[in-house]
Amino acid sequence: MNKKTGIIFGLILILVLGYFATTEVLTPEPKTWQMIVDGEEGEGALFYRLTFIDDQVKVKVQAGDKNLTEMKSWTEDNNQIRITSQENAEITLLDDAVMIREGKNQITFKNGFYKGEFNPHYYLLSWIHWVLVIVGLIGLNELFRRHKKIMLAFFIILPIILIPLWMNQGVSHWFKWVKVYSVVFAVLWFSAVRFTNIKHKKWGLFIAGAILAANIGEAASQDFAMGFMPNILNGTAGILSMITLFYGWKGIYVDDSKEHDMIWPKMSLLWILAYDVW
Repeated sequence: MNKKTGIIFGLILILVLGYFATTEVLTPEPKTWQMIVDGEEGEGALFYRLTFIDDQVKVKVQAGDKNLTEMKSWTEDNNQIRITSQENAEITLLDDAVMIREGKNQITFKNGFYKGEFNPHYYLLSWIHWVLVIVGLIGLNELFRRHKKIMLAFFIILPIILIPLWMNQGVSHWFKWVKVYSVVFAVLWFSAVRFTNIKHKKWGLFIAGAILAANIGEAASQDFAMGFMPNILNGTAGILSMITLFYGWKGIYVDDSKEHDMIWPKMSLLWILAYDVW
């Protein structure tokens, strides 16, 4: 089996395992549900997890300014779930919300501006999905490194096709659009450095580093806009990453391998680890 066949077979195996890992055959009736819902301007995303225990539900919420867990009562009538908080509760978004159970694997949620979907959470399957995602990303990276045409099709044709789909799914906040398509542009620019004469231009190499800095800046600006102390500290770490990023950028070069990999010799291991942690 050659490398190309092995990569394709591995990706197919990942997709097959991922499918069976999410079928109703392998998943019991869920007791824990979770949702990420967009907040209002400056609020960021809100993470909710519900664990139903008899007539009580444990509600956990994580956001820029809070990390709370509270017990609440709940009832269900004709697939409509109602959650009621105790007096002086801090988590109140679920109170008076419209929550409809849509089959086994979805609970729709709406409360004024806020709307989203709760999906089942299984601890074992979440670890399986995590591993599959990591392996899948590594496999795709190797596929794109070795096959330029597949990479160009993936990062030119697919992002255009997906625009109406994402718009239909309610993706409206500027940060999500900028974050996705700045990464698409980064991949295309890095590919231009790898396969064209741009690799001999200092400005071309500088732009490669500037794209990474801009990508960090997008996330940092979002953190500062939220204004909570954890976000400010995270944004400050992003600024420090941008400041220290450009060390040795003039040493970037494209090697002589078949894949034409772009090498940044002076990007230190400590910087890479700090960036990954950030």
